[in-house]
Amino acid sequence: MCGTVPLRITPNYCEADVPAPIGVVAGPLKVTVTPLNLNHCVSLNQQIDGESVNLGTSCGTESPILEYNHIAGEFCGFAVSRDANNNVSATTQIGCRSIPPRSDWTLAPAQPQTLAPVGNLKMALQWRLPTQVQSMVEVELTRREPVGLDSIRTRLPAVAQNNGGSQSLQVDVPERIGDSEQWCLRLRTFAPTAQVGQPRYSNWSAPLCDQRNADTVSPPEWLPWPQLADIPEGESLPASNSTSIYAIRGDNGGSQIAVANGLYLSLGDFEYGTNTDCAVPLYSRGVLGDVDLEVPASGSYLTDLFCRNNGYARAQRVINEHLNFMVYRQTRSPDGNTSGLVQVTPMIDRVHWATVYDEKGTQFLGYRLRDPFVWAFADASQVGQVELVFYDRTGLLNDYDYRYQVVYFDADKRLQRWRATDWVTYQSGVEGITVATQEEE
Repeated sequence: MCGTVPLRITPNYCEADVPAPIGVVAGPLKVTVTPLNLNHCVSLNQQIDGESVNLGTSCGTESPILEYNHIAGEFCGFAVSRDANNNVSATTQIGCRSIPPRSDWTLAPAQPQTLAPVGNLKMALQWRLPTQVQSMVEVELTRREPVGLDSIRTRLPAVAQNNGGSQSLQVDVPERIGDSEQWCLRLRTFAPTAQVGQPRYSNWSAPLCDQRNADTVSPPEWLPWPQLADIPEGESLPASNSTSIYAIRGDNGGSQIAVANGLYLSLGDFEYGTNTDCAVPLYSRGVLGDVDLEVPASGSYLTDLFCRNNGYARAQRVINEHLNFMVYRQTRSPDGNTSGLVQVTPMIDRVHWATVYDEKGTQFLGYRLRDPFVWAFADASQVGQVELVFYDRTGLLNDYDYRYQVVYFDADKRLQRWRATDWVTYQSGVEGITVATQEEE
């Protein structure tokens, strides 16, 4: 290039005929299949939408060659041969070819559907393509008012939309220069062709126009959640009396034993009296593996409630009045670090009762309350009554403070109200509870 003699470059590629793109032929397409052994049969198959369709078979020395003419559309296929014993050869794939529509076939343009500003620097476009053989769609976006800006054009592949369908695009546009601008969208489609440099395209569609005003608001990425009224706070859960949070303990023959260590919230009392519809089994319910223990002679303990049909129905009615709630818990460490509220239950809208049979498993005896969250809390000094409680089975740490928030829902699962407790210090090694004196945070 740096020689002293004049240099001339002849662009032959601009003067010679340019071959058609691979896969596009002017048509018709002639496929000829010749067997390597003239005594063998050959078959030609076309692949249409994943299925194979046999187009013909040729056998014998008189007509060993198979010929097929494909007039229009796309052709993809393969050929196989068979010997005298009907053994099939491996497939010979025939690359896909597409024959463009006839030159006298009129292309239809794509039709614009929406044109909307997105913020101040983009326009959201959507259009629908016709059902026809097409290779791409050209999009033209023009600012008609005020004038002075060249049209924005872009092209997108449209082969996948030969059966119709929608496409969308967001186009970058300049900042608004006035209080109001008019923008218009129009489109046209292109057909595949075997002649490079001689595209076939449709007429432009009728334009779709819209205003871009100064008060244009960007559409949200999702629909906003409807505004709801604040959920009212119900009466507080006090740190004393029957709705207190207690450390659960028991008393067996004068010596204190921890039947189960934890915290619980009272759901209310269930009185079944001295009838035989319900009873407290002669064992208490443990929380580590649900170990059955002897009932303490005095004090309170976790247990199961056993009911026959009538008592079961009455117990269900009482329990259901207190359900449809979720429990959240907050923790405060001895050095004052406070966690957020953490959900410790799912939605509790039912309780589990186990069906009880005799030892042979043939005679029905009744129902036994065996729920992971709702328990019966009995007092050895009282007969015919238990307290129904939510028992917190998540891990508790000695000398840590805890408080709970209980959220209640109505029959349609809408938020109804919420209740909260005071801070309570958990101590597994002493009876009862210690109510924290620190101010709430």
